[in-house]
Parts: sequence; structure tokens; C-alpha cells
Amino acid sequence: MKVYLTGCFFTVLVEGMVFLMARYRHADFLAMLVFVNAATNLSLNLFLHETGLYHWTLFLEVFIWLLEYLVYGLYDGFDWKKLIVTVLANLCSFLFGLLLYPGMRDLIF
Repeated sequence: MKVYLTGCFFTVLVEGMVFLMARYRHADFLAMLVFVNAATNLSLNLFLHETGLYHWTLFLEVFIWLLEYLVYGLYDGFDWKKLIVTVLANLCSFLFGLLLYPGMRDLIF
């Protein structure tokens, strides 16, 4: 469980920092971002661990990017900037996760 919470913490931290740098600074949006990222991160990692379908990780990551953009857009309006920042934030947290857990590279690729 500690591994899941550590990964979740860093996902929220990295993606939150990317959104902050992109000037998304309203407290209500950031609180929603924390909730959405924690939910998607924990769901994805529990699903992968329980099923062992690690080779689906990239496909599921793209699905999560789209899901997160949908939630952000429904909450705060759809626009290109939000889409680009969502993809960039998720890419950064995914790459950070590969650095944090190097053994995952062998399972994914």
C-alpha cells in the first residue's frame, strides 16, 4: 500500500506543479485536480497490480489523459491550453514514475 500512496503523492505533486506553472491557480480547480489525479492514479495502479496487464499501461495512460481532460473541461470549460497542459502533466508524471520505479520499464515495454 505504501508504494501506491507514494506513487499517488508524486503524481499529484508533479501534475499539480505543471498546472501551476501553466497558471491554473484557482483553489477549487486545484482541489478538484488533486482528487481526480489521486482517483485515476490509484485506480490504474490497483487495476494493473490485480490483473497483471502491465503491457496495457500506455493505452490506459492515454485513456486516463482523455478522462482527466473530460473532467477538467466539464468543470472549467474545454480549450486547447487545458488539453495540452493535461497531456504534458500526465507525460511528466508518467516519466517521473518510470524514474521512481525503474523495474516498471521492463513490464511496460
